[in-house]
Amino acid sequence: MRFCIFFHSLIYQHRLQRRIKQKYMHGLLLVIQTISDFLWGTPMTIALIGTGLYLSIKFKFRYITKIKFHFQNTFGKMFKGKGDGEGTVSGFAAACTAMANTIGVGNIGGVATAITMGGPGAIFWMWISALLGMSTKACEIILGQRYRVKYEN
Repeated sequence: MRFCIFFHSLIYQHRLQRRIKQKYMHGLLLVIQTISDFLWGTPMTIALIGTGLYLSIKFKFRYITKIKFHFQNTFGKMFKGKGDGEGTVSGFAAACTAMANTIGVGNIGGVATAITMGGPGAIFWMWISALLGMSTKACEIILGQRYRVKYEN
């Protein structure tokens, strides 16, 4: 009998603790969801557009004005030698790595979804987004090259 009472009290205590945890987790979920909804709204849009504009102006739209240079040093040297020495990466290999990191299923599916949901006007905004995103990606590549670490092996 004492075992049954003890076992029953354990079950009741476990259920009570689970209800308390669920109550706190529900409150925590609401707080996180509210913060997420706020951040991924207007502030994130302003931050992404502002960063793209700032970097484009700061680097004088080099990704557009120096397009001939970029093509000559990536695709123009595609079939030439490996590089200057051991451990070097060709411009084409660096460009392919950067593009492979960026281009994915989300970009393909995202474009199709945007055109389906937004109509032809979505294409214009995708172009604007691409122009601003190019400067951000260019800075990402520059910083990656600047702060890379070479390991022994």
